[in-house]
Amino acid sequence: MQQQQHQHQHQHQHLHHHPKQPLQLLQRPRMQRQHQQQQQQEQQSEQLQHLAHHRGQDLQQQQWQQQQRLLFPQPNQQLQRPALSHEEGQREQQQQSLCQLLHCSREGLAALTAREPLLLSTPLEQLQGSLQALAPALRTSGQRVAAAVRRQPGLLFLQPGSLPSRVHATATVLCTPIARACKVALAQPVVLLAEPADLAGRVKAAATALRMSPAQAACLFVARPPLLGSKPDTLAAKLEHLQQALALNYSQAVRMVGCVPALLEYSQAATGAKVQALRALLGGCSDAQLRRLVLQEPSLLTRSSADLGRKLGALCTLTGLSGEAALMVVMQRPALLTRDSSQLARSWRALSVWKFAPAFKAQLVLEHPLLLRLSPREVHGRCRWLRSLMMRDALFHATFRQLPPKVLGVVLLHLPVAWRRLQYLAESGRESSTPLMVAVQLREAAFAEKFPEYRQWVSWNEGEAGRQQVCAAPWRAQAAQQQQQQARRLGQLGSKQQLTLAAGRGWPGGTSSAAAPQQSRSQAPSGTTTAGGAAGQDV
Repeated sequence: MQQQQHQHQHQHQHLHHHPKQPLQLLQRPRMQRQHQQQQQQEQQSEQLQHLAHHRGQDLQQQQWQQQQRLLFPQPNQQLQRPALSHEEGQREQQQQSLCQLLHCSREGLAALTAREPLLLSTPLEQLQGSLQALAPALRTSGQRVAAAVRRQPGLLFLQPGSLPSRVHATATVLCTPIARACKVALAQPVVLLAEPADLAGRVKAAATALRMSPAQAACLFVARPPLLGSKPDTLAAKLEHLQQALALNYSQAVRMVGCVPALLEYSQAATGAKVQALRALLGGCSDAQLRRLVLQEPSLLTRSSADLGRKLGALCTLTGLSGEAALMVVMQRPALLTRDSSQLARSWRALSVWKFAPAFKAQLVLEHPLLLRLSPREVHGRCRWLRSLMMRDALFHATFRQLPPKVLGVVLLHLPVAWRRLQYLAESGRESSTPLMVAVQLREAAFAEKFPEYRQWVSWNEGEAGRQQVCAAPWRAQAAQQQQQQARRLGQLGSKQQLTLAAGRGWPGGTSSAAAPQQSRSQAPSGTTTAGGAAGQDV
């Protein structure tokens, strides 16, 4: 018992005398494991964040690239569209075919189908057949027919066999030829959809509202087909406003509208603004002057004030006239404001019998503005013929050079009817015994009675030169001959070019393009010219 207690005490002492280890040394393995786990978790979280960042960048880049491909598609690259169902695919194909058939965009087709929903449900073959039948019936091309269909889609649902009768009925109601009725139908397709009785009633109602005959109303509609879409009361109100704005009587207003039916297309406010702008352009002219001006040239009211101002400025610059003098010219011949500036300049340059002084030429135009209304060819022909007469006859040369601008302008304006008499006096030597203006302004019968030999001289000239050339003014006959010769030369040149082209392409009987000219020159006999030489001589 004592021995066991001694052993127990010895073990207890051994345990108490064993060196104690620190707590940290005992917990180090666990802490190391926790630390390692924490580091691994941090590394994993960093890797996940890094991967998520790169994935976000890749996603943004992919979205940006997709947007760029949609906005700026590469050549020969089709846009990726989502897959369509069978019905949607058929509808998409139908719309594409309709756009190609009617020559319109998707937006235009949407507007057409909103007006005529049957376009989408009608078989495409039927629409193509209707469109092909419209072209010969209206005597025009497929593109113009497509334009008419875009204005009135109902044309595609007319029976193809009824089109000729409808066109003929339109021509009968509007009192116009078939060709003109086709043009009216292209501009206002509703005439083909309306029954002939309804169209005739519309024309009669417009004639009643405008207080004119049905034939006059039909002429208005033929000249301006869009007027068929206006109500008769609207047309009557516009005509009344035009009459009041210019202080016209009713017959004058009707005559203006008959000359320029487009005046009925403007609203009342637009008509009043155009009248005031024209009055301001003309320097605040009186009502009587403005009325006389627009009655002489009603189309001035259809032009913008800016365009008229440019034409007036160009006239001042060209002629050297002052603003007041140019207005005087325009008041005499208001149609000068409707002429192209380049053609006006050419007529001005052609107005030269001899080298006119600038002041002389300006005075000539101021006295006779009608000279600038003539075409450049006509002005040049008259001046050239008068110059040749002066070169042949010394007395005429001296007489014409002494004429003032006013009298010389009268001679130039009367030259188409007076040239024979002047030529007769020059050839018979009687120019000294006959006053110049008597020969110019005297009627043909009175001149023949005064000079009995004149008819014999005309008959002799008809036998020499032919009646056609004698009846026509010589400068006009010469111009016609020049045009015929030019057309003949162009035709010959075109045929030669075709032969050369055939030889160059190696057609049967042709040689190479390089050897053909040399071969033709080598085979050409002496004393003849080659094709190139003949063309050069003609030119």
